[in-house]
Amino acid sequence: MAVTTAAPAVATALLAQLQPTRAYLLDFLAALPGVPPSHPTATYYAFPDLRAHLRPDLPPAEASAELMARLAQAGVLGVDGAGCDAPGFTRLSYALPEADLALACERMEQVLR
Repeated sequence: MAVTTAAPAVATALLAQLQPTRAYLLDFLAALPGVPPSHPTATYYAFPDLRAHLRPDLPPAEASAELMARLAQAGVLGVDGAGCDAPGFTRLSYALPEADLALACERMEQVLR
């Protein structure tokens, strides 16, 4: 019973804790060329559209996997949107320390620019 009565307070605290990293990631993504603005409304994930950064000489799912491999090689792990029939999109979590997120964004920028 305590879980259900404490849930609103826990949710409010969690949202406040995630707000800085959410803003950091969304601002970073908005500054990338070819990436449309993303405004997730739930969870602690962003699902940016990175299709502008896919290799045009490959089929979409293959190009998406290739991009994910380049990101992984740089130390950025996301979930390939091709698994949800959305090649070129990736699921990125912002539920991590801001210093780690900043490093991931730097590495992602090196891959995408």
